[in-house]
Amino acid sequence: MRIQISNDLDKEEVIKAIRSATIVEDGDYILIPKNNRINVYDHSGIVFINFNDIDYIESLDNTIYVHSGSNSYVSMIKLYQYLELSSILIRISKTMIVNIYKISNIRPSLNMKYKIQINDQWLDVNRTYYYEFKDAIGI
Repeated sequence: MRIQISNDLDKEEVIKAIRSATIVEDGDYILIPKNNRINVYDHSGIVFINFNDIDYIESLDNTIYVHSGSNSYVSMIKLYQYLELSSILIRISKTMIVNIYKISNIRPSLNMKYKIQINDQWLDVNRTYYYEFKDAIGI
């Protein structure tokens, strides 16, 4: 395992602490997988969110919006890069990616399409991504 140490920590101190480390509930350091969260932007600045908290990601007018619960954030990461960062995200159209664990309802639609529900939002699975979606969901 490779560990990236924050610039404000003493590298030697952290190495010594890791060698004698014990896993506890309330420790001095928290080890978080790097690919488990991303930074996005809202009106107050940078916000870190976990991939598990993402409902869906959409591209509108050359801007990437990350939707999580009732909040929407702006991201600098390209849409296709999200697919490389997490296996729980799948593409349903050219402009949209969804978290497969946030889908609460799936309805077949006309012409090899599905409608999926995430929270109160109904989203269309494009024909181009129909088979990929079926394989990812297991239907």
